[in-house]
Amino acid sequence: MRQDQNWRRISLIVLTNVYIDGYNLYRGCLKDSPHLKWLDLRGLAASLVVAPQQLQHVKFFTARVKDDPGAASRQEVYIRALRANGVTVYDNGNFVVHTVIRPVADTPHPNMQGVLEYLDRGTRLWTPTARPRPLDHLRASVRDTKEKGSDVNLAAHLMWDVWHEGLGAAIVVSGDSDLETPIHLINSSGVSVHVVNPTANNVSQRLQGAAATYRPLDLSLLQSHQLPDPVMSTSGRPLTRPSSWS
Repeated sequence: MRQDQNWRRISLIVLTNVYIDGYNLYRGCLKDSPHLKWLDLRGLAASLVVAPQQLQHVKFFTARVKDDPGAASRQEVYIRALRANGVTVYDNGNFVVHTVIRPVADTPHPNMQGVLEYLDRGTRLWTPTARPRPLDHLRASVRDTKEKGSDVNLAAHLMWDVWHEGLGAAIVVSGDSDLETPIHLINSSGVSVHVVNPTANNVSQRLQGAAATYRPLDLSLLQSHQLPDPVMSTSGRPLTRPSSWS
């Protein structure tokens, strides 16, 4: 009887992986919060799992920064800290930078004081500047950065794990609507995929329709799930939180 009860208890466990879209997470809630970037992704993932789900693997998909040595160095330290903390990191995405033409808005973005701003060399603060001709329409050449490959890598690993590793459920931390089709297909197969969108004020109707459940990321979890400082690397060396993140 006891063996039968143990078997029933084991059979109720739903092995669950958490898949994190690094660039979407960064743009959604970390970019303007430097003090929260030393994020404990395994701890965060564990807080998203609910019974009878049991956390198995945390997979983080990102691209390496190449055009900013300081940012690249900080990213390297963070990736090593994540790996030391049990997160599987896939960093083979790519950043693609090109110039596009965009119209200048009539009203500023909520995070800007004016539609045109410059970085003051003395104060290092963004300072609004007047439009050259207030009543005219303006256009600007804008540097546009896109992250390529991570969403495809995430989708590929998600589908492989479901159909080849016996995964029972998955949690995807992303607001990228390009993931709609793989999420829909997996849900249709009977394996639940739950979406947590890190961009709380930008609801993706497509992901909401495809996922078993959909919710915004609770931003209070960022503060409560920070890595220790330092983190001991797999080689036994301390990995210290970058000073600009503290």
